[in-house]
Amino acid sequence: MPRLGDNATGSKLPGRSEAQSWRHRQGETDMSVYPYKFVPVYKEKIWGGRALERLFGRSLPADENIGESWELADLPEGQSVVSSGPDAGRTLNSLLAEKSDEILGPGAATDEGRFPLLLKLLDAN
Repeated sequence: MPRLGDNATGSKLPGRSEAQSWRHRQGETDMSVYPYKFVPVYKEKIWGGRALERLFGRSLPADENIGESWELADLPEGQSVVSSGPDAGRTLNSLLAEKSDEILGPGAATDEGRFPLLLKLLDAN
């Protein structure tokens, strides 16, 4: 019979204390992860505009038509960066490499270890 801190095969889950492993198996989550806020990644598009300034009070790059604001991204062509708190300056990808289970739960990242969604606002002028 598995002991406290063991997984289904009877071995302790890697990187977890016995109490964390037990809580994980019981469906409990670690609430020590704080709400993350990210710096948006702006993408210039020929069809973009300046509506994000007016609607959301954003400070957009000067003289650019911004068509997309990536609010949460973990792609090679755009990485979300934490804007405040103890992890300020870290990319979403580096957070997931270290804290994937705490942030997303078990098995939620892609096979490449990336965040599985791209959240963005569009300005189609």
